[in-house]
Amino acid sequence: MSGRVLPRGYEAVRLLSRNYDYDVRLVRSVARDCLCVAKSVRAFRLVDNAVVGRLVSEGALLSGLSHPHLVRAYETVSSPRPTVILEVLPGEVLSRLVQRRSHGLSVVDLARLGSQLCSALTYLHGRNVLHLDLKPSNLIVSGGLLKVLDLGLAQPPGPYAAGAGTPEYLAPEQALGSPVSAATDVWSLGGVLYRAATRRRPFPEAKEDDFPQLRRRVAPLGRRLPAPLRDLILACLTPLTSSRPTVSEAANVLRSYLP
Repeated sequence: MSGRVLPRGYEAVRLLSRNYDYDVRLVRSVARDCLCVAKSVRAFRLVDNAVVGRLVSEGALLSGLSHPHLVRAYETVSSPRPTVILEVLPGEVLSRLVQRRSHGLSVVDLARLGSQLCSALTYLHGRNVLHLDLKPSNLIVSGGLLKVLDLGLAQPPGPYAAGAGTPEYLAPEQALGSPVSAATDVWSLGGVLYRAATRRRPFPEAKEDDFPQLRRRVAPLGRRLPAPLRDLILACLTPLTSSRPTVSEAANVLRSYLP
């Protein structure tokens, strides 16, 4: 790519990840004299106002949030490309951590992970914000501390663009384009806990135009977990929003397994 990519005052260290819309780089901040993460719109996507708008909105949202389980944003810069500057987080994404293990997380680790995720959701929902893209690759774990990443799809409760997000972790109402609510994030909480407990993805065959969660329930969990934890995860993944537990109810079950 030609032309300047990073805002002035930032020096590229290496590319961390890339998807169709955004590049994520490890950078050095001259002013802060430390490493940061820069999430930028890719050059050929600058013409798409929706792609640019999502990143700018994410930066503005994160700049107004302060919670120990949410990634922190330092600033949003518009030139030469829209870029959000974020804190560097040690650790590894949950999807890799789980994949490295021969079994799912222990009951205590699962309870710790889930209760911290519930804490972040309680904070977001209290500010009328739904995350709407919770998945293991958007969660970083280090020394037992969880951090939630990527609020690019976050919005208030209400209308939702059908199918926006990661197909296998979409609640049925997201797949259908029905209104979303706090119960939508509870579904994704269930999907994260299911993956962490079993190492299996909840709906691995899901695609942008084919959502098996609209036709069937998730596969059984097995007997390794205590029955109340199994019941909680399956309840979170119930198709009917009114039948899912609240975040507070989920947190109470999870915290009962903490030492």
